[in-house]
Amino acid sequence: MKQWGRSPLATACGMCGVVIKRGDPCMEIAFVAVATTRLRRCPDCAGEPMPEELPPLTLSHTSPSAAFLQRLRNLLPFDWTARATGDREPGEEG
Repeated sequence: MKQWGRSPLATACGMCGVVIKRGDPCMEIAFVAVATTRLRRCPDCAGEPMPEELPPLTLSHTSPSAAFLQRLRNLLPFDWTARATGDREPGEEG
């Protein structure tokens, strides 16, 4: 799905690498199978004409904050992926 909108955060264009500032118009390309992946293109690389009027930038408050993600990361042990595979730590028996 392709749609024009305003960038919710400062990001780089996926084709030319120019910085798209927060609130600047950009083309968002979302994959239907992967709901979290969104590609952003600057107006020059979008390949479609930009509409004359875009709605103002509105941010949803449903996304987790950076502080919450940091606290969540601190809850997991450093080597949680190794423990999930069943590997034992040195010195463990059984």
